[in-house]
Amino acid sequence: MRNFLFLSLLFAAQISQAQNKYKASDIIDERYGITMYNNLIRMAGGDSVRNCDGSPCHGYVSDFYLDNKLMHKGYYVDGMIRIFKNFWKNGKVERKFTILDDHKAKLKVFYESGAAKSEVYYMDGDVREWRDYYENGNIEFEEKYVKAHDHIEYRRFFYDSGEESNIIEFEKKGKKLYRQTLSYPNGKVKEEGSLVYSDTSFDYMKIGDWKRYDETGKLLKTVSYVMGTITHTKNH
Repeated sequence: MRNFLFLSLLFAAQISQAQNKYKASDIIDERYGITMYNNLIRMAGGDSVRNCDGSPCHGYVSDFYLDNKLMHKGYYVDGMIRIFKNFWKNGKVERKFTILDDHKAKLKVFYESGAAKSEVYYMDGDVREWRDYYENGNIEFEEKYVKAHDHIEYRRFFYDSGEESNIIEFEKKGKKLYRQTLSYPNGKVKEEGSLVYSDTSFDYMKIGDWKRYDETGKLLKTVSYVMGTITHTKNH
């Protein structure tokens, strides 16, 4: 009986080692939500450790709002989060983090309404894919990195209407050459040209002729670049 009681208490401690309470306005960022646990996620590049009773947390840990509503529940190993969910005051999930395998993990973030806000896929601590949504369900932003993670495969921005805003996609993958197209909300092209990823500056540089248009599609000027530096401008 004594051993059973001891094991029951030990199991209870593993289920919930710490229970902190927070004021919602102190922890919820108006734009980014509840981000206070980000540095505890090793699979997403975090390097901080949470302590429970003076030692790194192990097992399930829950945190609450001041009115005792659940705000966070996560499973910790050596003080760092393996999986977790955060909750809005209304009880809907604010975000959830799951490990897919030894190298991959996924984070999903939600609006207070319950609509999807972000999806992020990690590989060995680095972001591999990222997608943000407007609350109406349309994609706001998406990008994907190559396996080496030093440059992107694509990066795309959209207006809330669904129209393209700023699109960068491979033109010649082997040469790290891209095509960038910026558009007006009406769908007309605003500016277009080529980019090349520089291994020395770790940046995307404008090269060749870039064309700029007005909102009716009329060509305004052509600007020539060499590795990000303007060499010639022609007005039309």
